[in-house]
Amino acid sequence: MIQITRPNPTDIHLIFEIYQQCMIDLEKQNIHQWNDHYPNQGNIEEDLRNNSIYIAKYNQEIVGVVSFDDQDFQEYQTVDWKDKEGRFAVIHRLAVKPTYQGLGIAKTLMQFAYDRCSEQKYGSIRLDVFGANEKAVLFYHKLGFETRGEVYFDGRTSLFYCMEKEIASPK
Repeated sequence: MIQITRPNPTDIHLIFEIYQQCMIDLEKQNIHQWNDHYPNQGNIEEDLRNNSIYIAKYNQEIVGVVSFDDQDFQEYQTVDWKDKEGRFAVIHRLAVKPTYQGLGIAKTLMQFAYDRCSEQKYGSIRLDVFGANEKAVLFYHKLGFETRGEVYFDGRTSLFYCMEKEIASPK
């Protein structure tokens, strides 16, 4: 069973290890999405301070992580978002240990984020995904996210697709 919870400060190194393992796994696939500068322990510490980070535990082991908040990036200003008026949340740094991928953990984390955002009355969820990571792009499309534009981030070699999913209003 997958359990979603907030991490403790003592979990920072375990979360960082997940990011490191994912970076190595992506590099083996010639996907240069993450590097030695991003994501870093400072990102995790900031997410903890902002209460925007959640972990997935499988058999009591931390195997996945996601952050979400209402902080977007300046680069997002050029994107033609569908939801122009409502409150929106932004997904950051979804990751699952490579040895646990394929068990539905990423999907469970995303459903958790969607449900939380719905409870908090957000109108949509936004994210960016590394364009060269075709598996991730397909994953988000299968979850109902629509590509709304493309952005480049400084120091990155490829474009990122900006995606959005509107949150259904409760009936």
